[in-house]
Amino acid sequence: MATSHINELTWGLGWFALRGSDGDIEQARGMLGKAIDRIVADAIETIQVAQGVSEIRYKKWYFRLKEDDLRTLLKGLPDLKLKGIAQERHVYEEVYSRAGSPDWVSVEFHKDYPSDDLPTYKWWDKDDLFELVRNPDGTYCIAAFYRWDEELEIPSEVDGVAVTAIGDKAFYRNTHIKKLVIPNSVRSIGKSAFSGCSNLVVQTANPEIRAVLEKAKVNVTSGNESEEDLEFKARYSYHKNKDGIVITKYRGDAAEVSIPGTVEGLPVVQIGKEAFDRGAVDPLGITKVSIPASVVSIGSGAFFCPKLTDIEFESGSRLESIGADAFSYCRIQEIKLPDGLKEIGDCAFWACPLKSIRIPASVENIGADAFGNEGDAAWPSPVYSWTDPDEEYPSLVLECIEVDEGNESYASVDGALYSKDLSRLIRVPVTVTGAYAVPEGVVDIEAHAFEGCHVERMVIPATVRRIGDYAFMCCLELKEVEFGDGSVLEDIGEMAFYECSKLEKCGIPAGVKRLAANVFARCEALREASVKPGSELESIGEEAFANSGALETVDLGCASMLTSISESAFSNTSPYVVLPPSLTVFEKWFGDGAIAQADVFAPGIACSAIRQLDYKKNCVAGFVRGSMEGREVSAQIARGYRTYIKGHVEEVLVRFRFDIDVLKWLIAQKILTAKDAGHLVQVATERGLTEQTAVLLEYSDSATTKRPRSAGLELD
Repeated sequence: MATSHINELTWGLGWFALRGSDGDIEQARGMLGKAIDRIVADAIETIQVAQGVSEIRYKKWYFRLKEDDLRTLLKGLPDLKLKGIAQERHVYEEVYSRAGSPDWVSVEFHKDYPSDDLPTYKWWDKDDLFELVRNPDGTYCIAAFYRWDEELEIPSEVDGVAVTAIGDKAFYRNTHIKKLVIPNSVRSIGKSAFSGCSNLVVQTANPEIRAVLEKAKVNVTSGNESEEDLEFKARYSYHKNKDGIVITKYRGDAAEVSIPGTVEGLPVVQIGKEAFDRGAVDPLGITKVSIPASVVSIGSGAFFCPKLTDIEFESGSRLESIGADAFSYCRIQEIKLPDGLKEIGDCAFWACPLKSIRIPASVENIGADAFGNEGDAAWPSPVYSWTDPDEEYPSLVLECIEVDEGNESYASVDGALYSKDLSRLIRVPVTVTGAYAVPEGVVDIEAHAFEGCHVERMVIPATVRRIGDYAFMCCLELKEVEFGDGSVLEDIGEMAFYECSKLEKCGIPAGVKRLAANVFARCEALREASVKPGSELESIGEEAFANSGALETVDLGCASMLTSISESAFSNTSPYVVLPPSLTVFEKWFGDGAIAQADVFAPGIACSAIRQLDYKKNCVAGFVRGSMEGREVSAQIARGYRTYIKGHVEEVLVRFRFDIDVLKWLIAQKILTAKDAGHLVQVATERGLTEQTAVLLEYSDSATTKRPRSAGLELD
């Protein structure tokens, strides 16, 4: 936004106005605040204060003031109080960063006019360090620090006045400062004084201040630590809990990292959330990391290190949990998980090119897609911003998941991961090809179980009750899915068959109660889907069949319990959809856009009950298709559709691209009149439809009388 220059400020009772180079810049009620932060007051000419105003409240001067401007502001206003508010100082930091390094004025604003919250308020120019506030006892409090110094020592006094406090948010979000020395004169630390100072180590000899900072999870040192401890504090941000040291951020740049086991005599017990994650734009270049035996848990997303190939757990490891996404996108091909490990989080090793992995006997819980990927497509080179186009990345070829025989929760069968009782199939190696038969007795196929696999044909036994979310997502070679006779399948999860681009058809077992969102979306070869007789299907979710452009038929005629179809269920498709006779109200099941390109056979819905014109066309086309196939509707509903078609014959034929079979059916059903036939001869001739022209001519010539239109249910 362009900067404006003020040449006039006006204060009234409870309001202010600014006028400048671009007219009325701002007018608002209340105090000067964030609205001014883009204004440069280099050209102030006049200041007007309404009669009766005795005090101006402000949240700092967010605009630049030259000394001459300030004199102009104060001239002739000896009784006016300027009352400051020491709140939201981080706003000032944001303005400072935008302005660069403005020439802040060195002046005391209202030393002679003490207010309730700031008895004395002092500014320092750009060559000084702090914004100071006078405490009630006459000492100074550091209210704010705006510089980008990496190392700083707070003075014990300024101009002979002791510095005894650091105020609320004084160093808020200052990520530049790395070392701060606090003198013994400081007796109190304000709220969030160092919040967001991710690279800071504070040094103080005052044990009470140390305790306050440690409680606020600020890295603090007495200055008397060993060389190893000082090196640790230079490289890591951390805090202490009742068990020991928690690493919150790694600030180093080494390729090989060996995390120390103790700091200040305390064990390093936890690697925190995203501790070794510096983002995708500039990720850490760590290739090897050694984790000490003292570490009990590794937090979620702890190691976003796309060059990390080697993880070493120290002998005697006490590790119990690995968090979600802890090592996702690393380049680990081999890893030995320590005995004693109890939990592996969701996607813990997602997209890692592991060839095999062994689950210790101690593991009690493995999260969804812990060893998952999207097949070889997960690592095209280069695809992510951190990839080196000249460097070859390994393929995702998980061949085997082994489980220690003593494990009481999990088992391995032919390299695939199952629950111990073999009732849950959790993960199949991505290298599986050809036909795959899920063993009898499996009840649940877990989320992501086959994601990215190269299987071509799936046989799912009758015992399976649930197929989890993403279970077969991106199985790019999958052509056929066969469900066992008497299948008790009840639920197919979200995106379960998403982007199975070679899947051609699927018969949905009768017991399935819902088709979740995107379940068959982007199945480009899918031509037909149907439900079995006695279907208990109740709902079809958003975009369930979306973008499956080859879809020709979706037969839901047996789904007598169907009550909900998402309006986007068939978006970007043009299938022939057969609905069950139990549906009698159209709008309840389809919203705008649901069937924009679909032909819908709805035997329970009267033609006059379909209010939207597009829906009428869809259902009329569906009625034609259904009738040609011998599907039955009530006589009353049939009359309504036939009456509509007689009035829109050409429109119906255009919908079917003048299909010869549709034309013959219209004639056979005596819906097409001789008058219509005569007109359509010309249309067919113009379109170059030789066969249709001949049929229409023959029918027109053979008709000797005009038949009156059949009485029936007319459309609204």
